[in-house]
Amino acid sequence: LIESVKGILNPEPPEYSTTSLVIIAVAVVVKIVLGRFVQARGRRVRSDTLIASGSDALFDAILSTSVFAAALIFTFTKISLEAYVGVVISGFIIKASVEMLRGSMKEIIGMRADSELSIRVAEIVANDPEAEGVYDLILHSYGPDRYVGSFHTEISDQMTATEIDSMTRRLASEIYNQTDGQIIVAAIGIYARNTQDNTVIGMRTEITKIAMRHDGVIQVHGFTANIDEKYVAFDMVVEFGFDSEALMYHIMQDISEKYPDFSLNIKIDRDTSDLASMACDLDADPNKK
Repeated sequence: LIESVKGILNPEPPEYSTTSLVIIAVAVVVKIVLGRFVQARGRRVRSDTLIASGSDALFDAILSTSVFAAALIFTFTKISLEAYVGVVISGFIIKASVEMLRGSMKEIIGMRADSELSIRVAEIVANDPEAEGVYDLILHSYGPDRYVGSFHTEISDQMTATEIDSMTRRLASEIYNQTDGQIIVAAIGIYARNTQDNTVIGMRTEITKIAMRHDGVIQVHGFTANIDEKYVAFDMVVEFGFDSEALMYHIMQDISEKYPDFSLNIKIDRDTSDLASMACDLDADPNKK
């Protein structure tokens, strides 16, 4: 960029030979072929890195074409555009570099799980006769189409440890098989849903309504209450951009007005898997007991 600006301020006539023009033309063709090949291979193996490399090669081909065009214009008209083309190319290079850096930073910092995979996991769990919903889903990427994940699900509080063990093994196997081995489930956490105590069931319904009346609350799950110890706890998914601490404070005030004798423990979750905001929690199927 600096050299191009210097060339505009202090122009010097360029020199081109037939050999240099042929080399530039061949380079353009090679970059186009290479870019398309690498992009196609990247799409085949679902590699963002290869796709980006192919795009970079095609972008280089476009830039080389502009240099070739400037050389032809000078050869036939003696009008020198090289410095101006250099400034334009520099701008494109800076823009492409920033975009590549942003893409790399997303993978380094972490990205939300793919929506299609999240929905697929939710659908598989929904078909299980004992599991109720998918919550806190996390999928860690270990390369193209390779994920290790974990999530919570709700079950009846009447299930035994043996039944829970059988269910979690079954779910892990079904998710692996139905995603063609893309997802390995490392752990399944359990929320026990009270199905016998009508008082607790009523509290769950009422407290969920109170929380969901507030802007920014996407979902309430993992509800538990102990009537004897006057204790209530649940998880609450809050939309990005909202002050979760202030929101929780107002919700706790509203709940305390309804249930003044109960202590509250609210855990704030973020919608990292996109499931809650897409209403794919598959909550409270009445046919599951």
